[in-house]
Amino acid sequence: MSGPKVVNIEAVRRRQRRECRTLFRELSEAVDQCLHLLQGDDAARNDFKRNTETVVNRLNHLREAEQWPDLLAQTSAHRDFYRSEAESLRRRHVERRTSELRREHRLRQAAAQLQAELSRLPASSARDEALEAISTAMDAGCLQKVLAQAELTIIEHRTVHPDENVSRLRSLAAEYADPLGDAPPVKQEVERDPDEVRLERCWRLIGELSVLPDCPTSSWTEKVQRVAMTTPSERSLALDSLALELTSYLRLRRRQQTAIATVKAVLASLDQVPGSESESWRKKLTSALSPRVSTEEALALASSARSWVDAAIAREDGRVRRAAVLEALADLGYEVREGMVAAWTEQGRVVVHKPDDPVYGVELSAPPAGPAVQLRVVAIGAQSRSKQRDYEIEQSWCGEFARLRAMLDSGGFISEVTTANAPGSIPIKQIEGETPATIARPGVERQRLYNDSGA
Repeated sequence: MSGPKVVNIEAVRRRQRRECRTLFRELSEAVDQCLHLLQGDDAARNDFKRNTETVVNRLNHLREAEQWPDLLAQTSAHRDFYRSEAESLRRRHVERRTSELRREHRLRQAAAQLQAELSRLPASSARDEALEAISTAMDAGCLQKVLAQAELTIIEHRTVHPDENVSRLRSLAAEYADPLGDAPPVKQEVERDPDEVRLERCWRLIGELSVLPDCPTSSWTEKVQRVAMTTPSERSLALDSLALELTSYLRLRRRQQTAIATVKAVLASLDQVPGSESESWRKKLTSALSPRVSTEEALALASSARSWVDAAIAREDGRVRRAAVLEALADLGYEVREGMVAAWTEQGRVVVHKPDDPVYGVELSAPPAGPAVQLRVVAIGAQSRSKQRDYEIEQSWCGEFARLRAMLDSGGFISEVTTANAPGSIPIKQIEGETPATIARPGVERQRLYNDSGA
């Protein structure tokens, strides 16, 4: 088919570069999240860093070699792997933190019972020291040691007058001062105490909160501990209320983190669109990271900025696409002059012809947005022509069009013909004599019309 054609032309190399840049950023975020969740385990962090450095070096080698398809595939795979690893670490962190909170609560329950037992003993320096140690113990590890010592104090006082309390306290110490921090196995047929289920839910929610950066949980832990020590008549409703508060707060903090991540992603995309307007958006987005800006405002601003970036990239892709087509036509011998890219962009069409053939030319037209470009042979002016000559020109244009597509493909573009007509099936369009948009100065050599090193 050699008549009028519509072809979709995509700057695939530019798109791949943009996608690689985005994937590298997402990979870096996933790696940082893993490192955050590995805090406290220096050996694991160091191994993780070494393995990650090897991966990044390999990806950078592909980027330097401009192996974009391979780089896209490998970066995407590594990004997905590290995201999965971060999720696995997150789950383990939540389980570990929930277990720690559960153990600390059980130790505090034991402390309260042991304090009551100690208070009923005769006054002595050992008893008073044990009571003081329990009341001043700050963390679970310290409290565990103090409880063990308090139990010994009680047993020593009751050695002279043994009773059932000694064996009961031994069991209590074994249950509540367990260094593993796990509750005794519960028989499956025994139904759990509803308040224990409510309490477990609160601990898990606090564990989920502890994963989020800059999210202190000590105040929530203290609230739950206070409620857990209240009377059964007050405990159930209070625990349900606390769980609702925690759920709402967790949802709020997660949405805030999503907004921050979204704003940062759009900020990174501004690097692809340099200019004063881009800098204006950068200032607005940077200010949106302030705690004074609401989550909804930050997300709305990020959405507007993303739309602007997408439109700016589409405009630049269109300019590059037009310039590439004109440059390929120039290599085919057509007369391409300065200003034609701008004229095509502004007017939606431009006509080029060969210097030795003023009768026929090629009209290029494209909508303001989208990859579609129409190319068709046109007759310039009112010179007399024949159908045979028109047919021959269209046939000649068919071969040149195939070469043009090959040039575009080798230059980092993908071209796909969506509409084509047989030569002679549509009469050649006749146009008035065209004047080039900007006459090139005599002696000025044609320069490269586009730069393919951009976003």
